[in-house]
Amino acid sequence: MDAVISSDLKALDAWDAALQTLRAIEETGRISLRNFTDEQLLSYARSLANDTAGLGRQHYRCMAEASLIERGLGPFLEEIKSRTPSPALWKKWFDAVFLSSLIKRVEFEDPEIAMFDAERMNKTVDDFLLADRKRLVLNQFRIRRTQQERIIQAMNRHPDQEMIVRAEARKSRRQLPIRHIIPKATDVILEMFPCWLASPLSVSQMIDTKTATSTL
Repeated sequence: MDAVISSDLKALDAWDAALQTLRAIEETGRISLRNFTDEQLLSYARSLANDTAGLGRQHYRCMAEASLIERGLGPFLEEIKSRTPSPALWKKWFDAVFLSSLIKRVEFEDPEIAMFDAERMNKTVDDFLLADRKRLVLNQFRIRRTQQERIIQAMNRHPDQEMIVRAEARKSRRQLPIRHIIPKATDVILEMFPCWLASPLSVSQMIDTKTATSTL
């Protein structure tokens, strides 16, 4: 009788040890064994016993996990286990954690960086861009006014050229070609249109090289 009881106790201990092992596997591999039947548990245990390659990988995995935890990456591993992202994202997540930790360390060691206010800096940049756009609009009026003053001054200095330009502007047809007007009213025309886009041949035909300014 004692031998039977002893044998039963040993069987129960073996069964309990097997369950403990399966629970550990369940926690590590995230496989739910609670609804398995005895036959399914036995089949699963046999498949694990026959999977020697998987056993080696599991051993390496446990060693790698212990090494990462020792280096302070336990929370990172828990995040991966809880959210189960694609392995392709693991490196990106690790880089994000690593860079974030660097930022925190620099902020801790350098008070000036720790006091940096990104929101305030962004507002300063936005204010500068707005002021710059307003300045560009104001510059348009300033440049137009300056150009108009220079045209009036050129007309006052060369009234004969002004008369030629006004006479041609009043015509509705049969205006003189521009290459004929420029030699007769060079100063006024070039003040009215200081910027020209023309080929070298057109420039040589329209502009008198003897009277042309150095800015042409």
